[in-house]
Amino acid sequence: MGIFPSKNDKLTIMKNEITPTAVSIPNSLMIAVRKVLYPLVRLLLSFRIAFPQLAEILKSVYVEVANDEFKLPKKKQTDTRLSLLTGIHRKDIKRLNNQVVTDQKTPDSVDISTRIIARWLVEKQYLDDNKKPLKLPLQADKKTKFSITSTGCVQAGYSSTGRIR
Repeated sequence: MGIFPSKNDKLTIMKNEITPTAVSIPNSLMIAVRKVLYPLVRLLLSFRIAFPQLAEILKSVYVEVANDEFKLPKKKQTDTRLSLLTGIHRKDIKRLNNQVVTDQKTPDSVDISTRIIARWLVEKQYLDDNKKPLKLPLQADKKTKFSITSTGCVQAGYSSTGRIR
């Protein structure tokens, strides 16, 4: 059986959606997706990015990937085909394809403070039991990897004396 349901496949209607039951997604894939999404969603929420904003970003990425990676040889990529591949409505596909895409690529280099703060917000070792970032000490001991200087700057690394450089 392929990706798309055939006429003989049973369909389940759930919350106004028609979902083919014959197309099964491996449980291991769903577990992996959840593990990848969890820290990403935590980061997004910490920046007050709500689900509707993420959904719009996901739609555009789905359309972009389907457009770039799932073209049929010697055939024009149509909005209908993109809609079937992604599950996104054709009107949204048309709107997304017609939008002027600004340069949203990841910068070639990200400064150290951005990387440190990103790690502090999402890595387990820097989160408390409620998954909130731990307070950063003014000086690091042997176990602490980050600290804040007296001027409020975040620094990382150790000197030979065990103090933050």
